[in-house]
Amino acid sequence: MNNILKIGTLLKASDKIFDVYEFKSEKKQYLTVEIVSNDFNPIFTIRKLDDQNFMSVTDVANKDNNFTATIMVEKGEYELKIKSENAALGDYVIKAWITDMK
Repeated sequence: MNNILKIGTLLKASDKIFDVYEFKSEKKQYLTVEIVSNDFNPIFTIRKLDDQNFMSVTDVANKDNNFTATIMVEKGEYELKIKSENAALGDYVIKAWITDMK
């Protein structure tokens, strides 16, 4: 995954309001995620596929409707979950990229 850009819409499907993306890391590296929405404040969580629990990721941008964070990931397969505060619906853009550790 080198510089991936996705456009999504959170819609109400049953009682779940979130989108999930899969990501595979070939080695220990940094994953940076940027989520922008004019409709809601994004919440981002991540989990390794062999782990049942999603880990909350802290937003470092601290701007309304803009989420940015960089986290270290190990080799393996991951799920990235995007949802919104207060179950808000609407459009968003997610951009994600990896950076090798130095």
